[in-house]
Amino acid sequence: MSNQNLQNEELARFAYDWFNREKEPPPIWLPDGEFINAGEDPGHATYRGIDAMRKQHQGWFDAYPDVHLEPLEIRSNGDRVFVCVRFTGHGAESGAAMEMELAHVTTLERQDKTSAGVLRPRRRPRSRGACGVGARRSRPWSEG
Repeated sequence: MSNQNLQNEELARFAYDWFNREKEPPPIWLPDGEFINAGEDPGHATYRGIDAMRKQHQGWFDAYPDVHLEPLEIRSNGDRVFVCVRFTGHGAESGAAMEMELAHVTTLERQDKTSAGVLRPRRRPRSRGACGVGARRSRPWSEG
């Protein structure tokens, strides 16, 4: 693995740790960055800028106040980083447990700043392929 890929993977891990701890977009994201959720998601859109991303993420916190994102696999290829993420939490009103796995693809514009994240649920092979990182390393996907 190249030093650049290793550094990109460390940046991604930092971003998820920050998000879980602070419930905020990490400070390494560019102020004019974009978050694009999957076309299948309710409210599919391109969220431009930190304030728009905060508003979109607030929907997660409103629905699942204890939402936690666990990166299961992080792979980098140049300026793209693929992350398989497990979301867990409990419904705000029902208390029902929620668990799901999604794939995130992030593009890095500069070594120390994250500019865009693309969420592609249930399209793990395409998302992995979009990053050019190939087959999974060791964790099996829970397909469904």
